[in-house]
Amino acid sequence: RDRLRSRGLGDVYKRQVVVFSLFTAYDNQNLKVMYSQFAGQADTTGLAVNGALRLYLDFVNIFFALLRIFGVVSGSRD
Repeated sequence: RDRLRSRGLGDVYKRQVVVFSLFTAYDNQNLKVMYSQFAGQADTTGLAVNGALRLYLDFVNIFFALLRIFGVVSGSRD
């Protein structure tokens, strides 16, 4: 029974990796589009900070999902 639960959670964590990888690709493409629209018009520092923060959070979520998959971090505190 515990093995079935563990496999089910593993599938969830694998899906999280896929979803956050897609978020990373989307955020990267969105950042490129925004930068090309506003490149010569205004200060792009705010865009760079916003984009960097979004990508950073995507990578952190992927990292935590991978840690859960490989069993380094457990989801419960029992």
